[in-house]
Amino acid sequence: MHLSDGILNMQTVAVTSATAGGMLLYSLKGMKEEEIPKVSLATAAFFTASLITVPIGPSSVHAFLGGLIGILLGRRSTIAIFVGLLLQTLFFQSGGLTTLAINTVIMTLPAFVSSFLFRKLVRDGKHLAMISGLLGAFSVIQGVSTFALVLYVSNSVYSEGMLSMINLLLLAHIPIVILESILTMAVISFIHKTRPGLLALSARMEQKTL
Repeated sequence: MHLSDGILNMQTVAVTSATAGGMLLYSLKGMKEEEIPKVSLATAAFFTASLITVPIGPSSVHAFLGGLIGILLGRRSTIAIFVGLLLQTLFFQSGGLTTLAINTVIMTLPAFVSSFLFRKLVRDGKHLAMISGLLGAFSVIQGVSTFALVLYVSNSVYSEGMLSMINLLLLAHIPIVILESILTMAVISFIHKTRPGLLALSARMEQKTL
C-alpha cells in the first residue's frame, strides 16, 4: 500500500505531513533506551516484509505487519513504520517522499488500534492466539480501507476508473489478510511462550507513558 509521488494534491500532502509529524512526536515522547532494540527489530521486519511488492496502478500489494507491530510496540509503532518507509523510498524508490507522510499514517493507525485492542482484550494470556490472529487480519482490512478512502477523496491523476482500481486493490489484499492473521497469531503465541516479558513490558511502558 505504497502511494507514489504525484498521486495526491498539495493540500492533502500538507495535512497528512502535519498528522504524521504529530504521530511521530507522540511515539518518540518518553522513549527509553531499553526500547530501542525491540523497535529496531520491528523496523527491520517491517522494512523487509513490505519491500516485496506487487504493483497495482498507483499503489502496490505487500505484507503489512500492522497488527504484529502494534502489539509489540504500541505507541512506538510510528517510529518503526516511518523509518522503514523512509529507507524503502530512499534506497528502492518504493513509494515517494511527498507521500511518505500519508503512507505512514495509513499503516500506523491500524497498529495503534491493534495495540489498544490487544491490551484491552487479552487478560492473563487467555484467547491470546485468537485475538492476535483477528487483529492481524483487522489491521490489513483497516489499512486497505483507509487507503482506498484516501485515493477516492483526493484529486488523484488516476480519477478515471478509480473505483475499478480500488476494487482490484481490495480483492488483491484478501490473501494478505489471511497470511497476516496466521503470521501474527503464530509470532505472538511464540513470544508469549518463550519471552512473555516482551509483551508485558510493552503494556507496562504504555501505561506509564500515556
